[in-house]
Amino acid sequence: MGKLGDVDFMYLNENQLTGTLPDELSGLLDADDLFLFGNQFTGTIPESFGQLIDVVNLYMHDNRLTGSIPSSLSQLKRLQRLYLNNNELSGEIPTEISGIIGMERLQLQFNNLSGTIPAELGNFLALAVLQLQGNNLVGDMPQEICDHRDLLIDDLEILEADCEDVNCPCCTNCDQGGGEDN
Repeated sequence: MGKLGDVDFMYLNENQLTGTLPDELSGLLDADDLFLFGNQFTGTIPESFGQLIDVVNLYMHDNRLTGSIPSSLSQLKRLQRLYLNNNELSGEIPTEISGIIGMERLQLQFNNLSGTIPAELGNFLALAVLQLQGNNLVGDMPQEICDHRDLLIDDLEILEADCEDVNCPCCTNCDQGGGEDN
């Protein structure tokens, strides 16, 4: 791929691309937008994607990505929209990503994520959309997240989970089916 440092955006979405995500994409040091959604990418999300320090929109949904969400993504301090939905990601939601306080939209629905929902996700100051349904998450929706639905803050417009497995009195939509069969 050569030198990618001066690229402001890369739209490779919906091209039926296959294989693993190339580490070379982490060389997009000036990119605001990286759209990789709607392809057939497999394998894990490279740890090196934590070097995309200027990225604002990172869309990797609708692929066949596996493995865990790398904690290195917490280094993306300008990130506002992270779409990882409709993949085969597993493991727990990393608490480290809560350090991206400007996150507006976090879409993790329809993966194989497990464990409890981290209370630290309530640290996002501008969170408008949090979609977690279609996973294997359990427990209670943390009050720190529900507080964003409170009349005093009222910035979380969409909050979705599997309410059979996650007690979520503040959800805007409750899926009743649990994790999706992949």
